[in-house]
Amino acid sequence: MQANGSNRLTKKDVFFTWLRWHLFTHIGTSTERLQALGFCGTMAPALKKLYPNKADLAKALNRHLILFNTQLNWGGIIGGAVLAMEEEKATGEAEVPDEVITGFKTGLMGPVAGIGDTVDWLTINPILISMFLYAA
Repeated sequence: MQANGSNRLTKKDVFFTWLRWHLFTHIGTSTERLQALGFCGTMAPALKKLYPNKADLAKALNRHLILFNTQLNWGGIIGGAVLAMEEEKATGEAEVPDEVITGFKTGLMGPVAGIGDTVDWLTINPILISMFLYAA
């Protein structure tokens, strides 16, 4: 793979990947792979830009079709980091093996879910409920 200026990601690409994560990640939830289809779907347009070669694109998409499950609101962090690793791999800036990308993604899904659930359900929700319950 060669470094090419045309296959660099822009802020717009990253933003729409994040937005697709928040809007569509649970549409393709399955019992076998959980959120993997949604994760792959959110990454697909950016991966198409990074990998113009169909064989490389197929390898990248298959890399993201393994089991994935994390907290919805905070899971976009993982997508952004994985997108940066994919960009480095595609442009040739760094030698990033496939196992590093999948291992990074797999290793972060549990801790990010734990942090997200704690912050959302045990911190923000009780504060909001205690503020507005009085008004009800």
